[in-house]
Amino acid sequence: MVAGLFDVNIPHLAGFRHGARGRGEFIATTPVGTKTLREIRHMKITKILSAATLALLFTTAAHAENRIGVLAGINSNKFNLDIGSSDSKTGFVGGVFGQYDYNGNLFGEVQLRYNRKGGEITTLGSQASTGASWLEIPLYAKYKFGSERGFIPYVFAGPSIAFKVGSSSKVYTAATNTTVEGDGNFNGVDLGLDLGLGAEYPIYGDFNLSLSAAYNIGLLDVDSGASSANNRGLQVYAGVSLPY
Repeated sequence: MVAGLFDVNIPHLAGFRHGARGRGEFIATTPVGTKTLREIRHMKITKILSAATLALLFTTAAHAENRIGVLAGINSNKFNLDIGSSDSKTGFVGGVFGQYDYNGNLFGEVQLRYNRKGGEITTLGSQASTGASWLEIPLYAKYKFGSERGFIPYVFAGPSIAFKVGSSSKVYTAATNTTVEGDGNFNGVDLGLDLGLGAEYPIYGDFNLSLSAAYNIGLLDVDSGASSANNRGLQVYAGVSLPY
């Protein structure tokens, strides 16, 4: 049998170890002695790996800034139509969010928020106003320019999926002076891409105040009728967060 580099079992060879009082003493590398040397190596490797793991965990814990918070603001939305575009309409946006710190600058963020998006169209003799309420789940990659406490600007981007929770429409006709109300004929799901920037600042203890602005590009047709309409809008919101 061919022995490995660390498995030499020839009785006449000698190994070396430190005695209890620090003096060096030779031991015969019998099969029992070889096993003892192997155990010593394993113990050393285990100690090194354990120390490295603890150091990594300590470093991660020292720099981690995972946060949860609430947000509220407004959006200015319009519809990109197959015949042009609508006028903008203002709505409310609000919800909760959580951030996960990857390396002190790069963060992952998920939000759960209510967002009211709509638009207005004025034609000769009539005016239509329509909108839908959405439950949105954005998934952002966020990069912060700085890791120390203080004023920290950031940029973020990511997809957002939304589920309709309600909709309405009003159409006013000047010739008959009448208003017809309906449900707006919206599809049930929307998918968008958000691009944004902002900044955060500590306000009290571990609490941070943030201000964000994001432009939303709707990727799906939200009109269930014969025409097509995609959401386009700017949303501005403030948030308050604390670490967890």
